[in-house]
Amino acid sequence: MSKCNINRIVANKVGYNKLDKTTAEVTFNLSRDIDSCVKINTKNYVEYVGSTAPVYSRLAVPQDMINVCESFGCKNSGTLMISTNNTGSDSNYTHTASATFAKSTNAILFSAGVMFMYIDFPVAGNYELAVTIADIKDSTMTNADVYKQTVSVKHEGYQPITVDLAKAPEETEGEGWTATTQGIRVKVEVSSTSAEETGYMVGMSSISFFEDIDDLANNEVIKLGCLTGIEGDDTIDALEEMCLGAKYDTSTTTVERTITASTWTPNVLMLNPLMQRTEKTEGYYIATIEATVNTSTDHEGYGEVQLADAYIEKCGFTYASLADACNVNDAILTRIEHPNLMNLDERQFQVVNSKLNPNVDFEGSYLYFNKELVGKTVIISYPRASEVESFVATENGINERRVQMSYSKVQSDGVFEVHEYPNVLITSFPQTINNSDSEFSFTVSVQRDVDGSFFHVMKHNRAGEYL
Repeated sequence: MSKCNINRIVANKVGYNKLDKTTAEVTFNLSRDIDSCVKINTKNYVEYVGSTAPVYSRLAVPQDMINVCESFGCKNSGTLMISTNNTGSDSNYTHTASATFAKSTNAILFSAGVMFMYIDFPVAGNYELAVTIADIKDSTMTNADVYKQTVSVKHEGYQPITVDLAKAPEETEGEGWTATTQGIRVKVEVSSTSAEETGYMVGMSSISFFEDIDDLANNEVIKLGCLTGIEGDDTIDALEEMCLGAKYDTSTTTVERTITASTWTPNVLMLNPLMQRTEKTEGYYIATIEATVNTSTDHEGYGEVQLADAYIEKCGFTYASLADACNVNDAILTRIEHPNLMNLDERQFQVVNSKLNPNVDFEGSYLYFNKELVGKTVIISYPRASEVESFVATENGINERRVQMSYSKVQSDGVFEVHEYPNVLITSFPQTINNSDSEFSFTVSVQRDVDGSFFHVMKHNRAGEYL
C-alpha cells in the first residue's frame, strides 16, 4: 500500500495533570453587606453655619465605599450642600461650613465604636475636620468630645471620613460627652484657608454609627486542601421537535461541583450556610473527674464537692456516680433540683450555685451528698467553663451572604486554568464523625451571577502571564 495514503502527522494535544495533594486548593470567599442600624440622613439637620441656607439633594448619593466588591441595595442617602462662611483679609481667608444633627437612639451601644460618613470636597487640598459629639439633650453642646483630623484631598468628590470613638478625643468641652440611652448630637465642621476670598460648597452625607470595629468585618476566606477530587458536570437539556432546528432548554441548565478534601482552614465551619459567629466568648466543655466527698463545712449532715470552674449558665449535663460500686446501675446518683438544700438520701445529689440560688456567694458550683457518702470517691461529669469562639446555626440572614469559589487546573504543558465561580450555594454540609481518616465532601450548586454568567476561566503560564 502506498505511504501516501497513511496520515502520519497528528495535532499536538494536552491533557490535565493529576491533582497535587500538597499544593492544590479550593478557595472560598464568604461576604455579606455591611450596614449600620443607626444612621443619620443629613437632610435632618438642626443647625448650620454657612453663607446661605443648606440645600439637600436626594440624587447626590455617594458610591458605597464600604461594600466595594459586592452590595445588595443602596446603603447611602443624599447630600446636604452648605456654602462656606468666608472671613479674613489680605489674601488670608478662612472658609468654614458646619451642620449639626441629632438622633434619638441608645448611644451607649456605639460610644466606643465607629462613626462613618462621606464629605464632598470641591477641590484638592488640605481641610480641617472637627466632629463634636454631645448628648442629644445638650443643645448648646456644653459637655462634648471633639475629634479633629486633617483631611488631605487628592481630587474633588466624596471622601470617606472615619471617627474612632474608642480613642480619646483631641479636645473636650466642659466635662466631655457621656453617652446615654436618649440619643446623640453631632456637629460636623469643615474649614480651610486660602488666598482667595471666594468660598465653596461642602457636601455632607450618610452618617452611620457602628458598635464595634468587628461590625466592619464582612469577608471570610476558607481554604480546602489535600484534595481527592473536584467533580461535576455542566448539563443542559435539548428541546424536542423544534420546528426551526435543534435548541437548548436554558431553564434546565445545571452546574454542580462536588469537592472532596482532607484538610481545611480552621474557619471551615463558616461554609455551613446556617452558621454564624456570635459575640459570646464564654462557654464550656464536658469534663469528667474523680473526686472525694468531703464533710461540708457550712451544712451539717452533708458531704460536698466544690467545682469552682463549673459553667453555671448551663443547668444540665451534670452527672455523678459512685466509683467503687460493683453494680453500675446502683452507682448512678439522681440529681435533685431545688434552690434550697434538701434532705438527700445516699443515692441522690444536689447542685447549688448562684444561678440556681442568687443568695449563695461562691465560685462555680457545689455538689452536695448524703453524709453517708463522705469519704467515698465519685465520678462527676460537668460543664467546665472556658473561653470560646462561639457560633450559632440559624436561618436568620441566610440569604444575606454571598459565596464565591476558585480553584486551578493544570494542563500537561504547564498552563494553569483558574476557574472562578462568583455565585455558589452550599446546599448541604457534612457533619459525620467516624473512626476513619477525616474526609470532607460536599456539593455546591453554581448559580448565575448578576451578569448571567455561571463561572469564568482564566488561563496563564507559570510566570502568571497570558499566553
